[in-house]
Amino acid sequence: PIFNIKKNLYICKMIEDLKNRVKDLAKDKGYTLNDIAVELGILYNALYQRLSVSPKMSTLESIAKILNCSVQELLPAPQGYSHFYDDKTGEWLGIRKK
Repeated sequence: PIFNIKKNLYICKMIEDLKNRVKDLAKDKGYTLNDIAVELGILYNALYQRLSVSPKMSTLESIAKILNCSVQELLPAPQGYSHFYDDKTGEWLGIRKK
């Protein structure tokens, strides 16, 4: 039972981190979550719900396409790692150790 609680808390944190990562990346690229929802043809509340409850790969792929990035760039970096970008071009270089 304790394992299940810890597992559920970990999953909730991962989903929250993903939602925050999408929001931050969208902002960096000049979008809001509402802009993304409009592009997807759904309401903001529907997008928020999709990001809040185990988002499907198809949702992440659609968001990545709108933001002109890879799905991997949408994922939060694990502890001790960070997203790295080229200082000159802003191109995403991947997730690397800090």
